[in-house]
Amino acid sequence: MIFLFLAASASKVSRSRVPVDSIPLSGYRSFYTMRTDAFDRFATRLEKRFTNEQIRAMLAAAGLEQIHFNEQDSYWCAIGYRTKIGMQ
Repeated sequence: MIFLFLAASASKVSRSRVPVDSIPLSGYRSFYTMRTDAFDRFATRLEKRFTNEQIRAMLAAAGLEQIHFNEQDSYWCAIGYRTKIGMQ
């Protein structure tokens, strides 16, 4: 219940154009985000978690370079670039 209260509070404060980054759970101020994240966390039958270094190694093994991770709420989001594209 407190989870929903904090997220709803962040949503109301953000409508008044006040920065909400310091409010706990402000990343869940969208009900859609809260719903999909709850589904991902609690309805997934098999979950495997990886560290940033493991993800970086997998992306590098796939041929990606210049790998960067999001520094904001969605820490698990990463981007990489493939520099060599060839016909095989």
